[in-house]
Amino acid sequence: MLIDIMSQYNYISVNVKMLQIFGTNTSIYWAELMNVYARVISKKLEETIQNDGYFELDRDYITKRTTLSIPDQLLCDRGLINAEIICYNGKNVNQIRIDVSKMQEILLQDDEEKLSDLQRILKIKKTDESQLKRLGQAQTFKNMIVEPDAEIQQSYFNWIDTIILDKKDFLNRVIVETFVKTIREFTDSKQAQLKIIEIALIQGWKNAAWAIDSYKKDNKSTPTFLGSAQKKNVGIDPNSKF
Repeated sequence: MLIDIMSQYNYISVNVKMLQIFGTNTSIYWAELMNVYARVISKKLEETIQNDGYFELDRDYITKRTTLSIPDQLLCDRGLINAEIICYNGKNVNQIRIDVSKMQEILLQDDEEKLSDLQRILKIKKTDESQLKRLGQAQTFKNMIVEPDAEIQQSYFNWIDTIILDKKDFLNRVIVETFVKTIREFTDSKQAQLKIIEIALIQGWKNAAWAIDSYKKDNKSTPTFLGSAQKKNVGIDPNSKF
């Protein structure tokens, strides 16, 4: 309905001074970040305090609201991190902590020399920019994987990091979806899945079929480690941890 389209919820208000200091993307990103943070404080204050101020950020939601891709968001983060306004929880870019007081201090700053120094701090090196884009790509692919087992999920994440960040190779949605689907169709054994992903990770393979073939060769004398179809054929309990 027209009233829904024109609703204030579908608008983002941006601070003019922040535009001048941080630029357009970071200003839009921060404005939506404040909308999210307000809801977090309202609904999950105790949980956030228990987590030392860190909260989970849904970056796909931010993309939907701002059109900023995850790599773009991480570039915005880098400037805000340089200014000591936000920080990550270790290497988890989806868990962040915000220092609103620090941002307020900057926006109230009138000293031109200090503002110039800040803008120099905010600049991102080309090498950092390239790495951040890859980090953003890796996070985008991680967000695609819905895996109830935390250990298997982390194994997929490690595979993505190896391909994108370490080997600086190329991945896309189809490759990631096919990789996961191929492994799941081959076996429902957790141990087998973990081993196959590990083989792909070590070899830097993007094709799960190659890792499965290697796994079969290494374990041809131990049929209990093969896929679910083979397990059923030889009468192995499909609920076995193997």
